[in-house]
Amino acid sequence: MYEVEALRSFEHGTSRKRGERFPVATKLHAEMLEGKRLVEIVGKAGEEGAAGLSEPFTVQFLERNAAEIVAWAGAVGDPAQLAEALSAEQAGKARKSVLAAIESALQPE
Repeated sequence: MYEVEALRSFEHGTSRKRGERFPVATKLHAEMLEGKRLVEIVGKAGEEGAAGLSEPFTVQFLERNAAEIVAWAGAVGDPAQLAEALSAEQAGKARKSVLAAIESALQPE
């Protein structure tokens, strides 16, 4: 889990205001936002686990709102991480939009 700080206001799953600090799931996601000059990476919000998230993955994953997870699924390229996320969602809230986004990201292009 990485903590980032918004450099300006923008929409990313939810409204983010300039100066707001918030966590993102992976280093790739943090770097993507930083590359678009939307955020500055502040640091890690915990020790990284094997899936690129601080442990436990399933608990932190299920705490996210659907819009954040849908955006995350579109940015993640690691099939193992997506499969783990799919299992966590199926075992937890089983939100239709989240399941569809993860399944779509798992499909080969």
